[in-house]
Amino acid sequence: MIKRVFIFAALILSASCSAYCAPNVLKNIRYHSYPNKTRIVLDAKDAITYTIEKISSKKIHIRLHNITPVNKFGKIKHFLFFPIYPRVTVNDRIVKKVKLKPAYHSIDTVFKLSARNTSYNIFYLKNPDRLVLDFIKVSNKRKIKVIVIDPGHGGFDPGAVRKYRKGVIFSSKIKEKDINLDIAKRVKKYLKGTDTRVILTRERDKFISLKHRVGLAKKYKADIFVSIHANAAWDKRMSGIETYYPRKTRDKGVSLKKESRKLAESIHESLIRHMRARDRGIKDAMFYVLRNAYMPAVLVEVGFISNYYDAKLLKKSSYRKKVAQVIAQGILEYKNEVEKQKGE
Repeated sequence: MIKRVFIFAALILSASCSAYCAPNVLKNIRYHSYPNKTRIVLDAKDAITYTIEKISSKKIHIRLHNITPVNKFGKIKHFLFFPIYPRVTVNDRIVKKVKLKPAYHSIDTVFKLSARNTSYNIFYLKNPDRLVLDFIKVSNKRKIKVIVIDPGHGGFDPGAVRKYRKGVIFSSKIKEKDINLDIAKRVKKYLKGTDTRVILTRERDKFISLKHRVGLAKKYKADIFVSIHANAAWDKRMSGIETYYPRKTRDKGVSLKKESRKLAESIHESLIRHMRARDRGIKDAMFYVLRNAYMPAVLVEVGFISNYYDAKLLKKSSYRKKVAQVIAQGILEYKNEVEKQKGE
């Protein structure tokens, strides 16, 4: 009787593990070359989750999460002590090859490009589940060449502050200005290697006037302006992420406001998709750095310092690193959307 119960329990455990523990499966990689576009399709058992790890002029590195490849994409050969990873050769005018580096429940996918001026677009299709990547020749009409990242506050202006007490004597503070600067520096790091120049309005704990921040963006002829902040409220229960774009702009028209809205949507959707934070929405506002900008501009509130749980997350270096990574990803998605040229 005990043996039967044990076998029955083992079968239930095995079934539940197969249902909840088994990762997704990468079944196939297909591609099709057009005159101005190369489409690469990753066929999978279920929807693929991914993060953009690194981008350069000739290479894009995307990590596929909770997924394992079928055998033909999972076998790693060796030459002496050097691994030879599975790959798919394309060799058209836009993409050279796709290299796969399988790891534990993830696959590092490296797309090696033939053309330097290449943009890309990523989207899901269902029935069957597949991740589609379009690599597109970039038009010369508009390019994002200079990005200004603005860490809010600084110096004698700390922004929002939260105190933590440890015992009777020792206490510590979390200051918005420090969080903003740390995230901004990380965003710059993640954008490094792309074909853009990234400028911070401040590189250290220094007070910078709002006028000077906007003036710096104008001086360097920035194509987009992203201001990074953390929120605070009297109601300690308020939490989440919100993104602002200008209600009114200097050009007195709709084009700058429209582009700012698109940039806000790209960054905000990237944050909500990856951070699993409360979505407080995309809003218009009359903040000085937004209404006085000469380029598409947004202000991102990455969380509430006044909220215990948001503040606890923002104190963690790993969390700030991920916030910076997905802000950079949102910026790049907007950049790609602006620069892409439809293939025939």
